[in-house]
Amino acid sequence: MKHMVALGAILAVTAASPSFAQSVNGKPYPAQQSARCAAINDEAAKDSVPYELAQSNYTVTGVGRLQFLYAPADDCEMKGVFVIPGDELVPQDDYAAFTSVTYVNPKTGEKVEGWVQTGRLAKNGRRMELDDESTGKSGQ
Repeated sequence: MKHMVALGAILAVTAASPSFAQSVNGKPYPAQQSARCAAINDEAAKDSVPYELAQSNYTVTGVGRLQFLYAPADDCEMKGVFVIPGDELVPQDDYAAFTSVTYVNPKTGEKVEGWVQTGRLAKNGRRMELDDESTGKSGQ
């Protein structure tokens, strides 16, 4: 995962360490996550439901920022990493009240992955295919 600079109101990312840990879906998360958050990710890996065949992306709903998390727990927040209502997210895994998602900046194609609260998401009927060359444009 490439580290990004602030992307205005859409997404802001603080500087991150170059070392990484593994997420539920095998992709790296910055090492700022605590050992507790890493353990929660390990537990989620055993019990999460993958969205490999998901029929729809999600749109962020509600009011205000939706905080990205290193692991499916409110105290595992990625400082300064968030999306706002109307942003589109691609689901990866579901665990408890959280969904592992990927956000692709529509202007730059840069990606960020993490967990968000499922209650702030609504299916939008579009499906974006993610790959290393993703441009952030929807497939449908």
